[in-house]
Amino acid sequence: MKTKRLVLLFVAAILVLVPGCDLEKKQLEEVAKDWCMTIRASQVMPIYPLSEDVQPGDVFLVKTPLSEQVKQWGEKGYIPLDLSIARLQGLNYKEYYKEAYWKGEYADTAHCRPQFRDKKARKEGDDKSVEAPVKSKKDGGGQDSPQQVEAPRAAFPGYSFRVKQGQSMALALPIEGIPFSLSLMNASDVQGSVSLLDARTYGMDANELLKKLNIWWSVNADKSLKGIAGQMDQPVYLRVVTRVFYAHQLKVELFRTKGFGAGLEGGKETPDNTIFELAMADPNSLTKTSFDATKTNYDKLLKTLSDQLGGGLIPGGSAKFVQASQRSVGMVQSFDEPLVIGYRGFDVKIFENGELSAPIPTYALLSEGALNDASFAKPLGWIEDEYSAPYFQWLKIEGNYPKMSKWLKTKGYDVTPGDLYNSGKERILKEADEEFHFMELNKSAK
Repeated sequence: MKTKRLVLLFVAAILVLVPGCDLEKKQLEEVAKDWCMTIRASQVMPIYPLSEDVQPGDVFLVKTPLSEQVKQWGEKGYIPLDLSIARLQGLNYKEYYKEAYWKGEYADTAHCRPQFRDKKARKEGDDKSVEAPVKSKKDGGGQDSPQQVEAPRAAFPGYSFRVKQGQSMALALPIEGIPFSLSLMNASDVQGSVSLLDARTYGMDANELLKKLNIWWSVNADKSLKGIAGQMDQPVYLRVVTRVFYAHQLKVELFRTKGFGAGLEGGKETPDNTIFELAMADPNSLTKTSFDATKTNYDKLLKTLSDQLGGGLIPGGSAKFVQASQRSVGMVQSFDEPLVIGYRGFDVKIFENGELSAPIPTYALLSEGALNDASFAKPLGWIEDEYSAPYFQWLKIEGNYPKMSKWLKTKGYDVTPGDLYNSGKERILKEADEEFHFMELNKSAK
């Protein structure tokens, strides 16, 4: 009888907790959606959660029907990138940017990720402390001379939210310290805003990526992958990233709307001690001496609060308070490495015969109701020069790609085998044909 009573109590407890869990899950999903909708407002595909390991040339296999993707896009606000199958190599950023932004010294790779020059926390808005250990010229002593390279800037709108005591906001937003801030202000209800600081972007020509995608698909992709469309009872797509947007810092501002009535530290009221508040209350009271003393005490308070928050809470980053009073709190969260917050790209459909369609921008595909699976009408056709078609057929034969790569390196050509396809570099292809005779092989095959 006692055991039966315990079982009933256990079941009753579960029934009470389940609605609460569902409510919290719904709240977290709503916050995540609001965050992603802010990124989407800039016509950017949001990444949730934030990730360091996404870059132009990444290829993802998408097996979810387009109609279901559109539904998920509307309900959750983002589409997960969960099945990475390739990372296209040899992207020519030098050719893409030319003299428009970077100088032409970075032909094979993107700029290295911007790094902090020292381990000290960056000041808010201080982007001069960013440098990148990129390829650099040798100086007279044979040492690498340091260079600074920063990606082009990007700007995003701020994001507003509301949070109450007890909500697990740290799980929904890529921000730490909100529960601590609620306690600091003795608040039961706050309005908040998030701003992306030092946001930047870099990308690659979609046509160049499409060309490399088709070469990779024909030469390097696994046979089972090419046949996947014929095995599925629904369409299958490839999603290719062409541009990424990332941020170094997030600024969070919280404003108390409701409190519990008592101040901090066991009921003892803490002053609204920002320098601006003191100056507005009594402008004549702030002499230089009192101003310096107030500023020193205020800076100590912010440091103490930042230490209590603990930078170790955030993997690969740190957080600090930049403003605090009874009514509001401001924090800046910095990341050691920039985190990608969104991307742009295109989708292609895999036909049952293994061919790829013409591309459609991913954002337009999911956002415009007029587009559907029928929009991927035909396989992509290429207008090829005299050498490209025979060369491409020869290149697809097993073992020829590394053979060609070795030959190019021996000859001193700074290109990959795939870069020669439809590139206008007929002189190199003609020289390669003298070595490998792919034009004759093509004629005999006919």
